[in-house]
Amino acid sequence: MRFSLITAAALLFAGQAIAAPTPVGDIVNALKDGGSEDSKSVPGERGFDFLGSGKAAAPVTRAQTAAPATQRRATARRAIDMRLEFALGSAELSDAARAEAQQFAAALKNPQLAGRRFTVEGHTDAIGDRAYNAELSRRRAQAVVDFLISEGVEAVRLQPAGYGYDRLRFPARPRDGGNRRVEISRRG
Repeated sequence: MRFSLITAAALLFAGQAIAAPTPVGDIVNALKDGGSEDSKSVPGERGFDFLGSGKAAAPVTRAQTAAPATQRRATARRAIDMRLEFALGSAELSDAARAEAQQFAAALKNPQLAGRRFTVEGHTDAIGDRAYNAELSRRRAQAVVDFLISEGVEAVRLQPAGYGYDRLRFPARPRDGGNRRVEISRRG
């Protein structure tokens, strides 16, 4: 017990948040059925956000952002924000992002998702020029794909794509860090 307390204190002192990753079952259900409008299963606060399939996500109001995750409902869209953290200008997964991506890897290996293919989409905010952000978003998507493959997900099931700032989550706030994200969507 003493080691655990020391480790926890060291992590807190280092400025790293200790948060539980998304439950694998929530991810499987969302990717399996696309998070239908009738879904009663809503992931926890640390979990993913449902977004959309093939379109930019609708802007989220301040009130929606402040609402607890248990009050948010899934939409009929099939893409979900993986909530993976990247430092500004970086394509390197943080420790928290690795923990979250491990849950996605476990979900993608679940028999209920066998044979399904996914696009891993990288997105950025609008800080910097278009070419830089397009390349950065491709590197972020590829970093996630590489990590998922290292965790045992078959490479043929994953396709990286980078959109730069062409599909902002918060178009009214193009420089908002919430636009920096990686989404995963079903291809089939």
